[in-house]
Formats: sequence, C-alpha cells, structure tokens
Amino acid sequence: MAAAALLGVTACTSAGPSGSAGSCAGPVLEAEPERVRAGQEVTVSGRWFFLGCADSFRNGTPSETQEPITDITVTVLLDGRTVAEEETGASGEDDSFSVTLALPADLPPGTAVVATDVAHAPEAEFSIESE
Repeated sequence: MAAAALLGVTACTSAGPSGSAGSCAGPVLEAEPERVRAGQEVTVSGRWFFLGCADSFRNGTPSETQEPITDITVTVLLDGRTVAEEETGASGEDDSFSVTLALPADLPPGTAVVATDVAHAPEAEFSIESE
C-alpha cells in the first residue's frame, strides 16, 4: 500500500443468542505515484467501497446485504481548491475502483489531497513537485 494512503476501519456487529458477530473493513484510498509534476496524471484506487455489512449472520443468513457504491466522486484538492474531479463506481469482489486524473499544467508545488464524496471514507495525499 502506498505510504501516503490513509486507512479507515469501521465495524459492524450483530448480537443475540442466534447471531454471530463480524467486522467489516472500511474503505481504503490510495494515490499513485506519490510524487508528480503539474500536467502529469495521478491514479486513485479504492477498495472496500460498499454499503451494508454482509459478514454478520442470523440463523445462517446475512443480517445485512453488501452492495458496492456505484456513484462515487473522486476529487483532487490543492490548498482547498478542486483541481481535478472524476465520477466512478465500485465493483468486483473487493468493491474497488481505479481512476486516472490529469492534473492541470499550471499547478504550484504542494501537497494534494484526494477525497471522495463517500461518508467516513479516508483521504489520500500525494506531492506536486516543481520542475
């Protein structure tokens, strides 16, 4: 995992005499490469972007369903200003996505923050370096 990525973990539990408890991993967000120049591209990857928690069971049946989040906005911010944005959605066994965003050529050096519009999702960072 990229060193600049931040990891968020949430848990869901089910209690009761006929249920068993489990835990659901929270989303993971990564940005690569960790250092870019203005005008280059950054690839943002996410895993475990889903709704629900399908690892809690009651009488052998999941107590919740787990569905990928199919409407995700990925935003790159520099000094609080949006510099790139892309729509995507999660899919597959690990509810993942990957998008490549082109950065404007006139960006100053600094630390960019990658965020999504998904509640409780972590952010990632990467550096924009000067020529």
